[in-house]
Amino acid sequence: MPYEEGDMAIDMTKISVIIPVYNCERSIEQSIKSVQRQSIKEIEIICINDGSTDGAAKVICQMQKEDERILVYEQENQGSGAARNLGLYHAKGEFIAFLDADDYYLDSDALESMYEQCKRYQVSVCGTGIRIERGGIPVPDKGFQVLFDASQESEVLEYSDFQFDYGYYGFIFERQLISENQIRFPLYRRFQDPVFLVRAMYAAKKFCFLDKALYVYCAPNVLTRFHVENVIDLLHGLSDNLQFAQKHDLKKLFMRTAERIESEYLDIICHSLSTESLTLLLEINQMLREGLEDTEYVIKPLDMVFESVQRIEELHWKEMIRKIEACDKVYPYGAGRVCSDFLDYLRQHGLLDKVNHVLVTSLEDNPDKLQDIPVMEIKDYQAEKGDLIVVTVVGIYQKEVIALLEEHCVSNYDVIGSFMNLKNKEL
Repeated sequence: MPYEEGDMAIDMTKISVIIPVYNCERSIEQSIKSVQRQSIKEIEIICINDGSTDGAAKVICQMQKEDERILVYEQENQGSGAARNLGLYHAKGEFIAFLDADDYYLDSDALESMYEQCKRYQVSVCGTGIRIERGGIPVPDKGFQVLFDASQESEVLEYSDFQFDYGYYGFIFERQLISENQIRFPLYRRFQDPVFLVRAMYAAKKFCFLDKALYVYCAPNVLTRFHVENVIDLLHGLSDNLQFAQKHDLKKLFMRTAERIESEYLDIICHSLSTESLTLLLEINQMLREGLEDTEYVIKPLDMVFESVQRIEELHWKEMIRKIEACDKVYPYGAGRVCSDFLDYLRQHGLLDKVNHVLVTSLEDNPDKLQDIPVMEIKDYQAEKGDLIVVTVVGIYQKEVIALLEEHCVSNYDVIGSFMNLKNKEL
């Protein structure tokens, strides 16, 4: 749905508070009441029901009967990013605030304090510190200490000096800023908020920051929030911010995002790998190589993947050596470079005499001999007890060779892994 602004002068709403709602029956009343208690009264409370299946919608509708400032919109479950975008579409306020349905404002002057600061210093954004609630106890988020300290020295701060990406819920944003720069939440299930915040802060350039914590963030169990699909979204969001940082020369943001990939989300990424997430990691790794000007750089998630593959291949290799030592004859399949390396390895370790022939699918385009060992087509091979065929073809041809062996009823074979390094192997 396209996002178009109405005439702001027609409406006297100062702040639109957008709340995505999804299965939050137990907490939504506290969140809304913390908005209703705000000293600034010219507000609207936009609740986007994101396909809730519990009683959250009933709680909101009951509260709506007593407060006409509460507005409710429905959508099928699409995630909080899509819900916030729908809220932006309907918002009429001069400023926008975002409140999660399990969070709340700590003080009754939270929104008014930020609104007045924006008006006093003519800025489009004002933020405040966060308290993180764990086990019902709010504690200060030390990640904002640098902003607290800076706000003691200057009322107006430059985003370029800080380049932070977390804590969007502790800020209010001028609606015109969001509209004119067409800033939206990407439709990711995870890490959509930092993508939004970075773009909003970059567009605003200047902002104010209050020297107190006005927003309480109820921290969830992080591990339960991630699975394969969410990790893919997480990597998309991290990649978005890396690209934005590169494009706009935001070096601090670039390094902060890299640190999140290599430290904060390292275990989460590695425990929910998929083909798509590996592809994204390779793309991210290339961006980091370019940004760090290091063509050999490997990010930690990929390094851990490579280490895991190497350990598996080492176990595979030891098992193959055991089979080679136990068999009577070895038949490498494939007459290419990998086969040549394999023969070199066997020679170095006194096992070359076990090789009788090198097998190939067809002699066409293949040599008659490889390192003085005769090359033979698979159709001429007669299996004998004690034989071991080692497939030394890698890549896309490997499956074809394995299918051909099984077609010839050959079961005693092993495969050189595509990651195996045949050079300098030790028994």
